[in-house]
Amino acid sequence: LYDRPEDINIFELFYNGSGLEEIITEQERMDIIEYNGWEMEPDCSCTKISKTNMDKILFKYIELGLEETEKIGIENFTYLNEYDAFYYYHGDTNYLTKITFSEGTRTDNIICLYYNDDFVGDGEKVLTLKAQEGNYVFLSNKKVEK
Repeated sequence: LYDRPEDINIFELFYNGSGLEEIITEQERMDIIEYNGWEMEPDCSCTKISKTNMDKILFKYIELGLEETEKIGIENFTYLNEYDAFYYYHGDTNYLTKITFSEGTRTDNIICLYYNDDFVGDGEKVLTLKAQEGNYVFLSNKKVEK
C-alpha cells in the first residue's frame, strides 16, 4: 500500500516480472548463483526485469522512473550490474486469490476504486487512478479511513 507513487513497493509490483519479454541466458543464471553464493540454482522459475523495462512500466503507470521512487523492496531482487537487470527466483504463491470491488467514483479524471481482498484480509482499500490520454496512472493504493 502507498500514499504516493514514489512509495510503491517495487518488489511487489515486479514480483512476477514486467509483463514485457525478458530472456535469461544460461550465463546470467550462473552469474546469479555465483553472486548469491549458492551451490546450485533454486528449483523454481527465475524472473528477470531489465532496468529499461522496469522504467518503461513505471513511467507509463506512475510517471516516474525507478530512480525517482523510494525503491521500496528493491533489495529483495538480485541486481547484476553487467546486465542492468533484476532477478528473483520464486514460485507462484503471492497472487491475490479474490478481490471484490464494491464501488467506484469519478471526479473529472480522478477515479477511486474501493475493494477488499480476501488474501490479505486487512480491510477495505481504495485504489486512486488518474485517467489521461488513454492510460491510467496510479496515484495511491491505501486503506480506507473509517
